Amino acid sequence: MQVLAWSLRWPSWSDIRTRQETSSTITPRRRSSSFSQSLNLQQTHERFGPTRLPPEPVVLGGYRDLQRDRCQTCDHHENAGPYPCQNATDPQGVRSAFFTQQRRTHEGKSHESNGQRLHDEVDRLRNRMDVADRRRNDAEQSAVAAKADRDHWRNEVRKRDEDIRRLEQQTIDKQPPLQTAHPDALAERDVVRKVEQLNEEIFQLAALMADWAIPLPDGQMSETDRRTAYRKARVMLGDVLHGVMRKARDRRNDAILTLSLQAAVCRLCSNQMSRWTRMSEELESELRTVFDAMRRSEDSHVADEWKRLTTKHLTRDDNHQPPPDDVLRAIDPVLQAGSLSIPQDKHSLLHDEATSIMKLCVELRHDIHVGITSRHLEVTLPSCGDTYASAFMEVEEGKVKEGESVAACVALGIVRYNEGAPPHGLLKAKVLVQSTIKNILACST
Repeated sequence: MQVLAWSLRWPSWSDIRTRQETSSTITPRRRSSSFSQSLNLQQTHERFGPTRLPPEPVVLGGYRDLQRDRCQTCDHHENAGPYPCQNATDPQGVRSAFFTQQRRTHEGKSHESNGQRLHDEVDRLRNRMDVADRRRNDAEQSAVAAKADRDHWRNEVRKRDEDIRRLEQQTIDKQPPLQTAHPDALAERDVVRKVEQLNEEIFQLAALMADWAIPLPDGQMSETDRRTAYRKARVMLGDVLHGVMRKARDRRNDAILTLSLQAAVCRLCSNQMSRWTRMSEELESELRTVFDAMRRSEDSHVADEWKRLTTKHLTRDDNHQPPPDDVLRAIDPVLQAGSLSIPQDKHSLLHDEATSIMKLCVELRHDIHVGITSRHLEVTLPSCGDTYASAFMEVEEGKVKEGESVAACVALGIVRYNEGAPPHGLLKAKVLVQSTIKNILACST
């Protein structure tokens, strides 16, 4: 190890000069940092005089021997290298100047790096401030636009409110002198519920009579009475259902009989609720005559309004209830046309059912004409031959096409009429059509 260490000793000044002279004739190659530092130290020696050179660190196996490279003054090796640390004794100040310059260079680079980093951070913060300013400006513009929209719609709402108040005032000014502005005492759903109850009562009565009906004995009914019964039944039922009953006279069909009785009672109830008054038949006839003349000479709207107001004021004090015998007299021709009759012991039960139906008719007439005054309600009964309209009708059995003819009506409906608006069906009337009757007859055979 000693031989190796002495063989790797530092070169002398004569060796260094020899190498410089030789390097001028040899292709230059990259010099190591240790060699450059040796040259700098030589120049320092020539400038400031002879100086004790530090020992070259001994390299063993590619690693520096830090034990021999210790500073001989402060005995530490944190700045171990080709020169001792700046704490070493240097009378001429060469080593101190060198290390001071190195430290200043390093500090300058460090300051430059810190300055660049601070400059980049300032630029980044400025960019963020610019983005924040743009977003703030956009938000302010959006707020201004939203405020303008709010003011615009407030003005629009104010204008609409003024228009509504103006139209309401015009409507009040245009009301007929006989029309009162009292609030409605009933709601539409109350009237609809009562019409549904009336339809249920009519169906129950028709079903009972169809069950209790018995054939007439032969010879009890004359041919004249039979023709009279056919004529009255045709008025109550219509041509289609009346023709079906005449053909099925010898073969009883309970389904057709029940539907025929329903249609007859519905016709009677509709007539009772559409009457002007039940106080006197003469007054009823005179009012109908005046109404027909008014429809011919005046606008139809004026005539309808006069009828509505007249009926309302006549109904207010009209508490007359038709006798239940009206119901029995209305359905008796239908039974006679089918050669049927009701046993005497069932007449009292039929009388009670008919009384309940007539009472509902009177209540509905009063509710429609007096209970609701803000709009016009009307009970509907489509007649035989009317065009089917799905907005106001529905088929009792099967399917139907729009525009098909109505054969009969077996349940009442109710429609609301508003001025300046199309009528609106609150409850659809149930009707029969030709195809429905054919299906019923086919299922009965």
